[in-house]
Amino acid sequence: MLARVGIQLPAAMMRRYPHEASGGEKQRVVIATAFACQPECILFDEPTTALDVITARQILDLFASCRPKPTWPRSTSRTTWPSCRRSATASP
Repeated sequence: MLARVGIQLPAAMMRRYPHEASGGEKQRVVIATAFACQPECILFDEPTTALDVITARQILDLFASCRPKPTWPRSTSRTTWPSCRRSATASP
């Protein structure tokens, strides 16, 4: 799982102390831990705080790539799967 979230050398990371890891590496370890137990819902409170802009974008992209793909049948029929989005012409 550590390799999946972008940790270059997972075995070496497991032998390091937390203060030896960068902020982005720490975030990736936490993300790997969260996704490893395959929960139904994960809440991340300010997951990109104190990260530089590039690392923050990578972390957000990582969330999207780790998220499980839907397994339910897909249909294009609006009667079967109504849209959750509000119409631009709908009144409040």
